Amino acid sequence: MASIVEKAICSALVLVFEKCWDKSVENLNNGGLTSQKIAELLEREISGIKKTLDGLTKNDLLTSIDDFELGLKYLRNAMNAGDNPYGELEELIVDIVSGKLHLNGVLMVTAGEEVVKAKRKFKHSKSRAEKACNLTALPISDLITAFRYRIVATILEALGNPAEALTECWHCLEKLHCLPEVKDSFKTLDEGMLSKKKRREIVATVYQINHVVYYVAQSVGHAVNVWKWPFINTGSDRLDPLRDARITEFLKKEPAMSHCCVQLPSIGHEGDDAQQLKSPWGMASDTYGNFIIADHRSNCVKVFDGQGKFQQAFSPNVGANNDSGTNNEGCEIFDVATDVSNNIYMLSKSMMHGETKYGIFVKSSSQMSNFFYLRNELLPWSWHLPSLTVTEDDKVLVRGKLRSGKHVVDVYDINGKFICCFGKDKLKNPTAISAANGSTTIVLDKDESKYYVRIFDVENGKQLYKFVVEESFSFADIAFHKASSGKQIIVAGKKQEEPLCVQAYSMDGKTFLRSVHVNFDGLDCLRSLAVTPEGHIGVAVGCLRNRDANEFVTPAESLIDSDYDYKLLVI
Repeated sequence: MASIVEKAICSALVLVFEKCWDKSVENLNNGGLTSQKIAELLEREISGIKKTLDGLTKNDLLTSIDDFELGLKYLRNAMNAGDNPYGELEELIVDIVSGKLHLNGVLMVTAGEEVVKAKRKFKHSKSRAEKACNLTALPISDLITAFRYRIVATILEALGNPAEALTECWHCLEKLHCLPEVKDSFKTLDEGMLSKKKRREIVATVYQINHVVYYVAQSVGHAVNVWKWPFINTGSDRLDPLRDARITEFLKKEPAMSHCCVQLPSIGHEGDDAQQLKSPWGMASDTYGNFIIADHRSNCVKVFDGQGKFQQAFSPNVGANNDSGTNNEGCEIFDVATDVSNNIYMLSKSMMHGETKYGIFVKSSSQMSNFFYLRNELLPWSWHLPSLTVTEDDKVLVRGKLRSGKHVVDVYDINGKFICCFGKDKLKNPTAISAANGSTTIVLDKDESKYYVRIFDVENGKQLYKFVVEESFSFADIAFHKASSGKQIIVAGKKQEEPLCVQAYSMDGKTFLRSVHVNFDGLDCLRSLAVTPEGHIGVAVGCLRNRDANEFVTPAESLIDSDYDYKLLVI
């Protein structure tokens, strides 16, 4: 299997011969293309493109393609240099990117001098393609070709440090996504102003361009999460062209594209029994980007890093101290949360001297450091739904129900002292809670068929404002993310016969930022949601093992764990 760097750079080259995309991607996945095949395909495709371009308005694009072609020839010269140890073009490119071949100062070898000439030509190609990208009089097919060459030339000019290319690549994607014909093609994939064939060509090519930048970003370890990726604003939605299920389903109808759609990583279903998710009832993230999951059926907490590697598992009753001086036995875990110091809080039920008690264990980085009981008036209403969170000013919040029947949020300090409760005059059917900025918290509340996001000030318990969620879901969860662009409220939901939908709103709820319909086969229910500081979204989901084609799983039925395989999707 070709390395991710090889895929990134070779796929950039593949992008310039669109007609051979399907075969080329297949070859890359099977070990890479030979330099001879790359040269043959490139020369054939470049020749074909030139024949379709004429006139003064296309002069910049023609010059860009000429410079690009010459840059490739310099690379081939470097490959064929007598003292060059590389036998294949892609090997040369990979070693330049990985830093094995140095191209600066007196360290340059003869092959390196040819590479410098190639980089210079790629820079010229990028410059002329940039001018062509701003010629709005060009037909859409030529404009997209200009963006293709500008992005590929940008990547190849940055050989040795491809991270330098990403800012300009993302800028190009933003401009490409703003072209009216592109927006119209993605607005209604099966309808619209353009002909069906032309629309399919535009969608497929825009996807290919995004796909190449995606691989390059992955190869250098840059975040490729959905909230940082340039979206396509259709007017009614803001689409992620890489991972939205509506787009990938559309592309699967294209033979050339069916096998190259981005697959979301899923974790928690591999490894030995202790590492697998049995029944995820709650999830949080810490400042290191780890996902921390309360696995109810296993009665333990399992920790995975952001790439899905299992880190550890622990049970809250091990070494825990409580007011009786003994360990709790038969502990059940309902939910988990973290604070700004990465202490882990676990909402649990246990038997103490024959009596059922509800409480919270607190684990520091090294050991269980605290335990406290919840007040007896608070009952465990639907604690298989997200019920626990910790604010930035160290207030522990628990969603529950009073014996009077009122839904409330209890507030405790980190030592377990009950402070107050709020929400009993506002909350109708709360299903999730998450700490937000400072002393504010957000509660997802269902009223009849609609979900509302309610924002409360924890200090005084007052509701600051509320807004309605754009869609109605059967399963839903909520999280808060403090992004570089501002504070965001993330809502994940699942409704009958439709993909998992993840939405982002501004903190005040006045701006619907974007959404993505997650492309993952067999998903039936949503269990929990968390967002890392970098913006990666973890969603714990269940896939029914023996699902009838017309069967839809209700929230109550989703609790029958023996019927499910659980996974953590990382978006």
